[in-house]
Amino acid sequence: MARYEELETIPATYRKVMLEGGDSGANGVCYLTSDGDVYKHFKMPFPYDYELGVLSEIESPSFAFPTCLVYLGKKDPVNLKGYRMDLVQGKKFAQLDPKTRIDLLLEAARKVEKDIVELAKNHAVVLYDVNNSNVIFQRDNTFRVIDTDLYMYQPSEEQYLNCMESMKEWNEYFLMNLKGGSLCFKSWALNEYHENALYQGDYPASYVTEKVIGEMRRNTGIDPVTLEEYYKGVQLLKKYL
Repeated sequence: MARYEELETIPATYRKVMLEGGDSGANGVCYLTSDGDVYKHFKMPFPYDYELGVLSEIESPSFAFPTCLVYLGKKDPVNLKGYRMDLVQGKKFAQLDPKTRIDLLLEAARKVEKDIVELAKNHAVVLYDVNNSNVIFQRDNTFRVIDTDLYMYQPSEEQYLNCMESMKEWNEYFLMNLKGGSLCFKSWALNEYHENALYQGDYPASYVTEKVIGEMRRNTGIDPVTLEEYYKGVQLLKKYL
């Protein structure tokens, strides 16, 4: 059952400190609470309390969903003021050390991709507008996708379509950050993999990246261990393939 609070006022403890970049979202402002979690306060009415309630009932290792909806007054969509969620700490992709191991990133990506399928098939949850501001690489070498504005509750008998739609969003984030999504390989096959992953969601990003690494080994002599070596290999590979 969805968790929620009916409050007379929003406590000051919910707004202990604004998180870095916490006011940059389109829909709300994020604060660290005195309890150590996050409170997102909507800037304007957000008429999706039912959808948020569905999300709040889902536990996922890769996606940070609301843990509690916050109403000012009676539980009614017009009174929804925000929600609480777990604090997610780590780095954004651009902040990663160039020495980060590519195999750890691929392992982390595969976990997200597995959870994307599970969410689409079993919970009718679809991702959209995933970007660098909303994906965190955590200290335990896993990704966590934050911000409920990125999720849509979309029941459908065509579950595979939900899955492919979500996978497209994740693929764009991951492949673009790995500088392989610009589709400028000379190889028709590699471009085809990327196009299908980015525009159809037919392949997960980890699978496409493994294909790139395989061609990299065969054509450039580079067997990348780190993110830095992978980037170098991609640039060389684009000269050959």
